[in-house]
Amino acid sequence: MTNDEQMKLLTEQLVTFAGEIATLRASVSVLKVALACEMNPSHPETALTLFARLQQKFLDADPSEQQRKEVAELMDAMKLWQKHGKHEA
Repeated sequence: MTNDEQMKLLTEQLVTFAGEIATLRASVSVLKVALACEMNPSHPETALTLFARLQQKFLDADPSEQQRKEVAELMDAMKLWQKHGKHEA
């Protein structure tokens, strides 16, 4: 398998993975809204604010958060590479 074929396969896998993550995020958002409505029916936005604060605390405590950021940067670079094509030096 050539480098270009490997890069294409990796890119396809990353795009598929990104789609699965988007689906997961949407599902979590639906669950947050449903729970917020149960916790505080008259002001669910208060519960959503609490969720956001708790989520940030968990992210701040997660040692793999830096790795996630690095992967996100790699994904951005891959998208740019796909969009603009590969430029040989």
